[in-house]
Amino acid sequence: MPKEKRAPGFAKTVSFLAFGLTLMTGASWGVVNGVYALAARFGWSWPGGNATWAMLLNDGAIYLAGLPFLLLLGRFVPSCAPMPLIPRRPLTPGCFARLGCIAYAGSYLANLVTVVLLMLLRLLAGGGLTAGRVNTLLEGLPPLWGFLLVAVLPAVCEELVFRGYLYKKLIRFGEGPYILLSGFLFGTYHGNLEQFFYAFVMGCCLAFLVCRTGSVLYGVLLHFLMNFLSVCVLLPLENSLAFTAFLGWAMLAVIGMGIGFFVQLRRGLHFARSPALPGHPAAAALLNPGMLTWIICFALLAVLNLIS
Repeated sequence: MPKEKRAPGFAKTVSFLAFGLTLMTGASWGVVNGVYALAARFGWSWPGGNATWAMLLNDGAIYLAGLPFLLLLGRFVPSCAPMPLIPRRPLTPGCFARLGCIAYAGSYLANLVTVVLLMLLRLLAGGGLTAGRVNTLLEGLPPLWGFLLVAVLPAVCEELVFRGYLYKKLIRFGEGPYILLSGFLFGTYHGNLEQFFYAFVMGCCLAFLVCRTGSVLYGVLLHFLMNFLSVCVLLPLENSLAFTAFLGWAMLAVIGMGIGFFVQLRRGLHFARSPALPGHPAAAALLNPGMLTWIICFALLAVLNLIS
């Protein structure tokens, strides 16, 4: 009688998934730069706005050329739960609003850390580092395309991949490792320091929502609202003095409430340790071939983003 195939341990599971993300990023990066090289070689021009086509090309390369590599490597890791689509524990509007305040407050404070870190890096580099291309690209998007490509598409696709797919593969090791790994992989997936810290915090909050409700649907909604607020509301109105003043007070109120709600939530948080988790989970998660390759990939992309 053939032996039953043993599921890979924690380190090997993380290694497969991280290496899959490395291939996914490398494939999409290769497609994007290949198209740009061909465009330069043959003198092609982009119809419409360059920012719109840059976003379309980037998203198409990620999900059509890159994502199959992650799914292929993920086949070596057994799914230990179904895709979390239908909520098992629905949230009340009030609870969703409180969790939204926590996510916004955490993301905003993490963004402050990013601003300080980038300022220090630029000072150490003698002002030779750029401010990053993220906001510049977003400012060039027409409103409708900004809504579709920044608010809607990432909210759906990123939640299905980084919360839903990773949940299927990692939840047998416990909610804590799943939340932290989802956040870390999501933060590094952005490929730049400009977005890493707040994406890490946001990723952890959205993964917690999956654990709390058994579904990615609330995360999709919160992710959409955060991106919609940033791109479709704040960015177009950033030069309005009256709106900026109102926004400042509103943000302070939300951040204060978010911190208070987090303190209340933190007192009741407890994640049981899974017996499948090794004795030193942090070392097992970070010191494996796939994750080390992924971290090197992220570091290279972050440096290229700073100097380009």
